[in-house]
Amino acid sequence: MRSLSRAALFTLYMIYALDLIGLVFVFVVIPPLILAHDSPMISSNLSLSSRNLIIGFLVATYPFAQFFAAPTLGELSDRLGRRKILLVSTIGTAIMFCLSGLSIAMGSITLLFISRLLAGVFAGNLTVSQASVGEAIHKKKRGQYMAAFALVGGLAWTVGPFIATILSDPTLVPIFSYSTPFWFLGIVFIIATLLLFTMPRDRATKRGQKLDLHKVAGNLLKPFKIPNVTRPFMASITTMFGWMMYQGYLAPYLIEKFHFDERWEGYAYAASSFAWLIGGLAATLWILKRFSPIKSATLPLLISGIAIFCYIFAYHSSFVWVIFSVANPMQAIALSCFFGIFALLVPGKHQGKIFGAWNAGFALASALGPALSGLLVNINIALPFFVASVILITTAIYYWRWQVTARAQT
Repeated sequence: MRSLSRAALFTLYMIYALDLIGLVFVFVVIPPLILAHDSPMISSNLSLSSRNLIIGFLVATYPFAQFFAAPTLGELSDRLGRRKILLVSTIGTAIMFCLSGLSIAMGSITLLFISRLLAGVFAGNLTVSQASVGEAIHKKKRGQYMAAFALVGGLAWTVGPFIATILSDPTLVPIFSYSTPFWFLGIVFIIATLLLFTMPRDRATKRGQKLDLHKVAGNLLKPFKIPNVTRPFMASITTMFGWMMYQGYLAPYLIEKFHFDERWEGYAYAASSFAWLIGGLAATLWILKRFSPIKSATLPLLISGIAIFCYIFAYHSSFVWVIFSVANPMQAIALSCFFGIFALLVPGKHQGKIFGAWNAGFALASALGPALSGLLVNINIALPFFVASVILITTAIYYWRWQVTARAQT
């Protein structure tokens, strides 16, 4: 076990947060960029349904690439060293974000797709960040430090929309545009790359071994080989799929139905993310200290599904603020409970593989959820929320049936 300085720990959490900001801030930037009739990215004659499809696929490209890259970068870091892979991938992410900013300035939708795809590949290093922290912390405190990633993630989802809203608003600063948030994140990733030199050089644990893609794929199946973990793992991934259907389509919904401008759209995302952060804090600081995570996941999961279902009846924009004030903290509590379940039921030697598989599953859900919403919205504007709510409520019932039998074993 190698120790890490506070600066190195801060950098690893920073990279994890930046990778998630890179996912969430496009929810604010991409929809108005594509939906605007005078958008330089696409033809003004393109139909609304086609624009929604483009939004869904643009949002999905980054996490889709992350799904394949995360386990591969993890295996490469075993062979080449954590620090080396983090250095290469972080500077690669910086370059790709700058390229995305350039693509918007040039009005090239093709270059934007390519840069988002490659940014997602390099952003697969969030699993390497987690593994680096897990290796450096004594097992007695490891749970606390790993749980901090959930809080950092909530903070990233809160800060990301604010960054996008402010930096893309030319009324605040004339030089700001939709490309500015990408340039900004590119620069911050460069700073993170420099901070990585505070990490000590580490030895590769599998030096000289060839990369076995079959083993990489096998690690993704690890949750299905550990008793009592398969069903809660599947419930957590299904939950995130339904959640990302809702979260990934919220911005187009607010723009098309309630005519939110870019600023109010950003504020709505920031407020919803702040509600998520509150739920995560409540789970970490109170709920999971007093109650079993196995018993605590069903109710918040069910409530979040019912809350999202209420979007179908939202005939005024004021309802939106109430709904996500309920749905988001409940979903954060449910996810924290799932993490607690994994920590409780998964043997220590498999913790890294389980969370690596979960990150890959989350990335896949983040890719497929918005893409499916982009298809469903062409049938009815509220259909993505209806399907997302059905998925969450069904998952809550599926999980409840499992926990009734499982809680007696813990």
